[in-house]
Amino acid sequence: MRPLTEEETKTVFSKLATYCSDLKSLISPLDDGDRYVFRLNHARVYYVRLSIANIATSVSRDQLLSLGTCLGKLTKTGKFRLHITALPILAENARHKIWVKENGAQPFLYGSNGMFPLFPFYSLAVILEYLRPGYRDNPEQKDTSY
Repeated sequence: MRPLTEEETKTVFSKLATYCSDLKSLISPLDDGDRYVFRLNHARVYYVRLSIANIATSVSRDQLLSLGTCLGKLTKTGKFRLHITALPILAENARHKIWVKENGAQPFLYGSNGMFPLFPFYSLAVILEYLRPGYRDNPEQKDTSY
């Protein structure tokens, strides 16, 4: 298990930036002084606490199967592909979120398009208000420019 090179880090962060609004929260120090880091093992990128990654250096690379959360895989061509195991991390820092009703979750997971009855009923004005830039910073401020 080794740290990512500068080129690998750019590739991973560019992919994560398309889905996450704030990448600083992924690498910022935690309350207990520890922080999360990205590590590479067998072409797979893991998101793991630094203290656990330091302990894992005592295990050889061949014997180490997994550590932390697998974000995805670096291909031989240098691209980064996200895995399904990265969803909890992406969900916390997602740029856009949607809510699906309980009866619409199963068809959505099996690849059906999200039909209107499967989503909670919101007017277009409410949806546009939520998608307005800066909504998370100050939701009380109204913007009527749309």
